[in-house]
Amino acid sequence: SNLLERGIAASPGAVQLLKGAIALVRKVPYFPGGLRGGSKFHISVGHTTIMAVVTFWGARELASSRQESVVEEEEKTGEASSTKKKR
Repeated sequence: SNLLERGIAASPGAVQLLKGAIALVRKVPYFPGGLRGGSKFHISVGHTTIMAVVTFWGARELASSRQESVVEEEEKTGEASSTKKKR
């Protein structure tokens, strides 16, 4: 029990290793540093943390897409009109 801190039980070959991944990420609000591509960050997935070199792209596209989704959702639920009336 003291020899194993964390583990995973799986059949051989069931857990695949990753050499790279694409993920939607958001900056942690209290993180004081900047986020620049080519920087090294700690990446945690499950119980594993590694150092990785990151590349960021598409922030403007994702932000505009997210804004469009919010507007569409507000229009569906009627929140946009009720918000305007309160102002």
